[in-house]
Amino acid sequence: MRLSKHSFFSLAALAGVCGLAAAQLVTPPPATNPAIDEHIPKAPPPPPAPPPTTPPPVTPKRAVKEPIPDLPWKEWEREASGAVLPIGEPLELAALRRNPYVAPEMMSKIEAYLPERLQSMRRIVIDNLDLVEKIDDGIFEKTQFMGADAKTNIGELVKVTKPLQITGMALDLKNKGIIDDKAMGYNSKITTQYTKNIFPPLPADATTEAKNKRTNDALRVVFKSAIDEQIWAYDDLCAFAASEFPSVNAKAPRAEKIKAVKAELLKLPIEKRKETLRKVAGLPAPDAKPAAKPADAKPAEKK
Repeated sequence: MRLSKHSFFSLAALAGVCGLAAAQLVTPPPATNPAIDEHIPKAPPPPPAPPPTTPPPVTPKRAVKEPIPDLPWKEWEREASGAVLPIGEPLELAALRRNPYVAPEMMSKIEAYLPERLQSMRRIVIDNLDLVEKIDDGIFEKTQFMGADAKTNIGELVKVTKPLQITGMALDLKNKGIIDDKAMGYNSKITTQYTKNIFPPLPADATTEAKNKRTNDALRVVFKSAIDEQIWAYDDLCAFAASEFPSVNAKAPRAEKIKAVKAELLKLPIEKRKETLRKVAGLPAPDAKPAAKPADAKPAEKK
């Protein structure tokens, strides 16, 4: 059947009305989409982590050393010029004898230990005799400690003295528990006063040249004091060796006897010189097998 134009528009209008009614019956979408697990109960959050059982390391504060209180002590003897007098034993040992922090019982332990230290010193001196002889020949006195070549000169000097180095006497005694920190610290003060006063004071009108020479001499004393004990041990060995040379008067004054022995030693080859001094010290040759009992070594010569 054919629809009339009027019927067609009537059906179209009816379809539009039905569609509008159907659209009003559809549920509108929610404003936000619900989570799919919204209806599932949530577990409580985990408790906070406990603090670490080991506390962070604390950087210790550097201990501040208390100054050593000044105590009266026997001052160094001086010449009329103000310079200190020469001493007949290693500087550190002479200072220990004047040290107010060295109690009598400490000094007794020091005296008991000295022969062992002396033998160690003698061994070093003999093993490096060629270097010791350079020092005795005046290498310190020939070295310039100031000026453009000072660094090179001191470097050459260190090459000579380094093999002779040994722990200083006061520090050695402290490490062995014979003296304490105060005694060691105060001993340094006493030795410093000696080295600073080896020379008489300069006059107020001293020239620049004189002042520079004094500075150079003072530096020489400071550097040489590091091997003061080694030089003393060498001289002491030479004093004992007088009996090995018929041409040397063993009853001569000590300084004269030492000088004569050194002159006789230099006439011998280096190994023979070492052998002679080892005999005097009671030390075996480096390649010798140790004896069941060590040879009796002569103690240091008394002044």
